[in-house]
This record gives sequence, C-alpha cells and structure tokens, in this order.
Amino acid sequence: MIMVAILLPSYKAFGDTINKVLVIYDSYNIYGQNDNILNEINNDLMLNNVQVSLENMNNIDDKNLDNYSKIVFLNCNTENFNQNFIDKINKVSNKLIYISNITNEKIKYSNSLSIDYLKNNSFKFKQDLIEYTLGKNVQSNKFLMINNVNPFINLNDLVAKIKYLNEQGIPFILNTIPVFENPNFDAMKRFTEVLRYAQASGGYIVLSCPYIENENATSEEIFNPMEEGYKNYINYLVYPIAISMPRYLLYRNDMKQYVEKSNTIFIENSNVGMINFGFKNATFKNVINQIQYKEIDYKNINSNLGNIAITIENSTSLNEFKEDVQNLINNGIFFNSPTILDSNININGVDVTCSNRGLYSNNKDVQQNTYISNKDLEKGNTSNQVSTDNKQIDISKISNKVMLLAFIACVLFIIITILSRRIDKRKYFK
Repeated sequence: MIMVAILLPSYKAFGDTINKVLVIYDSYNIYGQNDNILNEINNDLMLNNVQVSLENMNNIDDKNLDNYSKIVFLNCNTENFNQNFIDKINKVSNKLIYISNITNEKIKYSNSLSIDYLKNNSFKFKQDLIEYTLGKNVQSNKFLMINNVNPFINLNDLVAKIKYLNEQGIPFILNTIPVFENPNFDAMKRFTEVLRYAQASGGYIVLSCPYIENENATSEEIFNPMEEGYKNYINYLVYPIAISMPRYLLYRNDMKQYVEKSNTIFIENSNVGMINFGFKNATFKNVINQIQYKEIDYKNINSNLGNIAITIENSTSLNEFKEDVQNLINNGIFFNSPTILDSNININGVDVTCSNRGLYSNNKDVQQNTYISNKDLEKGNTSNQVSTDNKQIDISKISNKVMLLAFIACVLFIIITILSRRIDKRKYFK
C-alpha cells in the first residue's frame, strides 16, 4: 500500500524568514571557459528561500553591506584589487564567503570555497555554500507536478491520475499552459472542467509560459498570452497560484516586470548563457526548481539542496504513472502541499493567494471543496458547498456519445450502400 504523503505540522512555511545575500562578482565565468559559475551560485541560493542581489565588484561603492545577512564574493579572474574595495569588504569579513581559485592575503573572510571544488564535486560545494550562508538544518520541500497539461491531451487519462493521487492523499500541481485563443470552444470547457476537478481533489494549478519557438521572442510576445490565459482560466473558476518558466527568462531584464507579478516561480532547467552586465535579480518569495522524474539522483534527493518539483509528463501511461509515484514514495520522498508556499499572483488586478488559510481571489474565498461541473457552472451553482449529482467527473461521456453517433452513421452508410447495389442489379439484370 502506498504511504499517504502529507505535511508534518512542524514544517515551516516558505518565506517565514527572508535571508538577503549579496553576490559580488568580477565575471560570470573563468576567462576562456563557458561554465556560468555565477548562475550556479545564484540558482543554489534562490532555491533555498534566499533573496539574492547580484552586483559587479566595480559597482559596490554606494552599497551598504550591512543590509545583507551574508556576502558572497565570486572572484574568477582578478588578482589585484584597489584598496577602497579591499577596505570595504574587509569591514564585513565576519559574513564574507570567498569563492575563488586565487588566493589573496589582503582579503579577509569567514569561509572560502574554490571554483575547482565546484567543478569536481558540485554536490558537496552546494552543501557547503548553503551551510555557510544559511546554517545547518535548512528546510527543503518537494512537490509533485504533472507537466505540460493542455487541452489536447487525453483528458480521461488525466482524470484517472487525479483520482489516483486524491485517493492516496498526495497533493499535486498541474503545470498548465495558457489558453489564450478560442476560450468559448467546447474543448476549453471540457479542459477547465477537468482543472476544476483537480482543484477539488487536492490539486493546484500553475500557469506556465506558452510554447516558445524563438528564444529571442519579446517579453510582450511571451507574457501577453499568459495574461490572456490567466483571465480565461479565472472566468472558468480555475485559479493559478504561481507561474512557471524556463530559467533563461529570469536573466532577461525585460522580463523582470512580468515575472514579479507572482511571488512564487517554478523554473525549468535551460541554458542561461551570458548574463547581461548590471543584471538585477527579480524578487521572489519562493523559487522551486523543476526536476524531471527520470533525472532524479536518489542518492542525494533528500539532502537539503533547495526546493524542487518532481515532474512527470502528462503523456506517461496511467500504470507507469502509478509505478513512478510508488517508486518516489518508496525512496522516502514526501510531497508538500503548495499551500505552504503562501503564494500570490496578481495579473491585471485579479489577485489570487493560496496558503494554509485557503484559496482566495481578490479576498473572496474560492476554495472548491466539491467538484463544479460544466452543468453547475451554467446554472450558477459555484459555491464551495455546491451539491452535484456527478460526484466524480467523467469526460468519457462526451467521447462515448461522439463514438455512438459515428457508429450509427457508419451502419446507415453500409445499409444505403447495400440497397444502392441491389437497385443497380435490378436496373441492369431485368
């Protein structure tokens, strides 16, 4: 029997304590090498509920270093520093973490890590970095996510997976693409009906980016469909609680105003490339890294290396899906409910919050304790105590009707064909 994966009462919510860390860097990589070291450090810290500020070493004269709990200095290539810089960072040597292969006796620090250490043992490097920055016993949280949910998948199969997770008491997330065209089509109505079923069955919706064919697409081309999709979902009583997007978009200055519309972001692994000079991190309360089920390192999965969402593709068969979930549970993984995120998303004045207190839209309780069918929606029966004859959703009813009509049409066609052949025989063989 699968163990019920629930939150322990002692778990702290994300964001109870926000640690502010300043990362000072001379460059994002070692000269002549392609590894983006700055991105790795930035990512490791953000995944542990750290508010990270990035600043080039030439721009810290006006920075008040006392405003940060820790200072990380990434020195990739610089051997000589001006005295003003040395004097400034030495004043906070008690909270300075020096990361470099270059030794400089003039720089004082509380802890140091080498860049070679990162390359040779990245897991241990991350452990030490988090311990030096946040101390020991850092809380790490895990979420279960069904990925690439859209109107064109097998909805019956999705319903079966939702029902299975609900029966096992496992909270889950649907990473859902925005539907920004033809919102009144029957396909959209059936799709959002399934999403409401998920919301009433321990599931939560995360709004992902639209499919991006060109990485150079403008910020408007990326986010306008998300805005439209968000509005369309709200109209069908589907309430996204956070956003999801590829990592490289977080390093685009033109995306900052958009990604900050939510305090919670699920990030997909992608190649970041070069970080623009002067880039400023967007501010998030929660950052969760998406890891594909097939890429899990079970040896280190329960180590406190940040908050992760384990993703299983929607196309995974039901039996394989159950086996995957069973395997995760057998490896000691417990899934947190997204309510601990205390998440918020506000697009075009529609503010959705999700926490242990419930699900709210513009301060109105929209928690769906019972599934709201399309029939209920049409009749206006949308309260969270709605009574409906359909205790469980059955998308197959619509499909069965279509199949029955097609079958009848085929039978009629065959009958007409046989009769027509008999008429032809009578005509030519009197």
